Amino acid sequence: MYKKNFTPLLYSLISLILISCTAQAQTNDSNTKLNNCSLITREEVEAIQKEPVKEIKSNSQTFDNRLITQCFYQLTTYAKSISVQVTQASPKQPEKANLLGFWKGIFHSGAVIKNENSKTEENKINEKRSNVVVRVFNLGDEAFLAGNQITLALYVLKKNNIIRISIGGAEKEQIRIQKMKILAGKLINRL
Repeated sequence: MYKKNFTPLLYSLISLILISCTAQAQTNDSNTKLNNCSLITREEVEAIQKEPVKEIKSNSQTFDNRLITQCFYQLTTYAKSISVQVTQASPKQPEKANLLGFWKGIFHSGAVIKNENSKTEENKINEKRSNVVVRVFNLGDEAFLAGNQITLALYVLKKNNIIRISIGGAEKEQIRIQKMKILAGKLINRL
């Protein structure tokens, strides 16, 4: 079932992406609880993308009592690079982070939500609608694919962590989704 108003979801997703992009200008927080780049190894990225990692960039920032850490695996073919972001409660004021409320505000605020099994994979992937959210089962406490064919990302809630993984490249979306699920599974096991 679709609802036509994607605006709140779109703004939430854009805000999350902008926050991660602006973090480059900030230095790593010495109170960071998590080293994102140790959760998925260079070798795992190279194995899944079948290409060498050229550079690994890590950054973090605190925003609204949430610690956002990002690891960007730049591959030789830049478009195939992988971004991994983990959002946690800030170590300085963990009681004020309200990660579950933040998650619910993004994914349970009346935006379009489809069950992963409600359509065939091929029909789901080939939809041209922008900002579609698809529920993913058997991954973390709750998981969703969100975005469109260009900005597709996997969001996973696990143990008071919000994980975002996106994989670039020209591969079919179904292949990219499978790769994101594999990486998310590895990351979840290491939290």
